[in-house]
Amino acid sequence: MLELIRKALERSEGAEKIIVYSQFTSYLDILKTYVEQAGWKYVRYDGLMSGDEKEITLKRLKEDPQVQVALFSLKAGSVGLNLNSANVVILMDPWWNPAIEDQAFDRVHRIGQSKTVYIHKLLMPQTIEERIEQVHPLFFVHVTYRSNAEPLQL
Repeated sequence: MLELIRKALERSEGAEKIIVYSQFTSYLDILKTYVEQAGWKYVRYDGLMSGDEKEITLKRLKEDPQVQVALFSLKAGSVGLNLNSANVVILMDPWWNPAIEDQAFDRVHRIGQSKTVYIHKLLMPQTIEERIEQVHPLFFVHVTYRSNAEPLQL
């Protein structure tokens, strides 16, 4: 995941903003440590935050050019938000309902989005996450919303 973020930031010379979704806030805690060690400025958005804290987080993501990474809880950050200041989404763990994932992806792919949007779903073979993907009606690992997009190769 860190390599994926690094490559996305290198590709854009730091101009892209990346949303990392996980359904587990404990996993966001772990990711936070690695993002801090890498020296990337980040924000976090989860269901334990107050409404005011959430608003401040969204404002920083949108307006602070130094904020490059946003760690989002899938449940708290997948509905009703406009995150088109970002253009890269990384889903760390799939959800049983693919409509929830689609909602999360659509937070970035909104009216007003001027950049190519990249969606990455990370899966490990022979895990429950792989099985979740197998039972989804549509199996995909990487979606590009614009035809001129070049996916990152790890």
